[in-house]
Amino acid sequence: MEGISSDKDAKGRQRVNHVTVFERPGLHEFLQKTSEFADLILFTAGLEGYAKPLVDRIDAHNRFCRRLYRPSTVTT
Repeated sequence: MEGISSDKDAKGRQRVNHVTVFERPGLHEFLQKTSEFADLILFTAGLEGYAKPLVDRIDAHNRFCRRLYRPSTVTT
């Protein structure tokens, strides 16, 4: 597994805190194959400023047609 971390925030500024993500084996192959016949939509409860730099690294080929962050949720 390869760890992904981001030292920048969503606006490209240096960040103090670090986040490491371990990708599941086969993630990129899965995204490539499923994007051939389905619209991929990413949903995360994370805020865009936190999640976007990591999603940008995971989705380097822009296979997600939409990215939904915490503001897209509905409070119940």
